[in-house]
Amino acid sequence: MDLLLWFTIAFFVIGLIILLVVSKKMRNRVRFLKSNPDVEDGEKQAKPVIWFIWAAVAWGVVSMALVVTWFSGSA
Repeated sequence: MDLLLWFTIAFFVIGLIILLVVSKKMRNRVRFLKSNPDVEDGEKQAKPVIWFIWAAVAWGVVSMALVVTWFSGSA
């Protein structure tokens, strides 16, 4: 097994663990924002949720690119 495969697996597993841990915080934050729509700093409190969504999308794209790169290199 080559180094790219191990890097791909580690990147995916570590990213998935982080995603699952942080998603619980983000769910609580979204629940709070939905239940209190008239909070003064609502936009400021929503920014971490938006950054989390962007980070999750970036992690997914990089994970897919690593898998595709490994499959095209190992063929």
